[in-house]
Amino acid sequence: MGDHTMSYKLDLTDLEREGDRSITQQLVDRFVAGIESGQLEPGEKLPPTRALAADAGINHLTAARVYRRLAEEGWVTASVGRGT
Repeated sequence: MGDHTMSYKLDLTDLEREGDRSITQQLVDRFVAGIESGQLEPGEKLPPTRALAADAGINHLTAARVYRRLAEEGWVTASVGRGT
């Protein structure tokens, strides 16, 4: 069984499917806001892309794109085998 609820406090459920901004950008913005507000601690592990995808109701490729963009912008670091 296991507990699949996210360890972080970001609400990823109310994304605007028809909005002007892409789902990817909405999620990026949400993570950035969480980091800036201190909801996400430095060094805190983000969920695997598949867990993020399940939580946000997106496919895992979109979830991977979110993390890649966060890494490109310097918000997160990804290390192979250790997560994001």
